[in-house]
Amino acid sequence: VLVHLGVTAIIAPSYSGLYFRNAFNVGLLLLTCAEAETLSEGEQIALDTTAPEIVAPGRKRLACEPVPGFLMDMVRAGGLMNQ
Repeated sequence: VLVHLGVTAIIAPSYSGLYFRNAFNVGLLLLTCAEAETLSEGEQIALDTTAPEIVAPGRKRLACEPVPGFLMDMVRAGGLMNQ
């Protein structure tokens, strides 16, 4: 549902294993960032998926856990069924 609403990524400190895998299966990028809770609702950010990190204007960059290459390939393809 989130992908169909135009959501391309979710940022959070952690995810359940099942949610994590299902999100990538439908092409939704999940970034695990310990400092995600320091962001404010509606705050404008940019995602650097190669680092991966969150870039918030006027703030430091927030590092995220690396996303394995095969999962990034899955996201780029639009999910598991599109590969």
